[in-house]
Amino acid sequence: YPFEEVVANNLRIFWTGHESNLRITLMVADSGRARTDEDVIAGAGTGKGVDTALELTPANSDFGYMIH
Repeated sequence: YPFEEVVANNLRIFWTGHESNLRITLMVADSGRARTDEDVIAGAGTGKGVDTALELTPANSDFGYMIH
């Protein structure tokens, strides 16, 4: 496989979990189920189980650019 294809596929796989975690965190903050001044652990996965977990500070979606 060409190097560029390998890198692109790995980034695509890596980003999918991170994007899901960011979206989950925004939705939880918007719903009021998580405080925006405390960190949360968001987990997402494909198929079975969690394959990506991040510790994030939630932000409301209208302030999504403020995610740490």
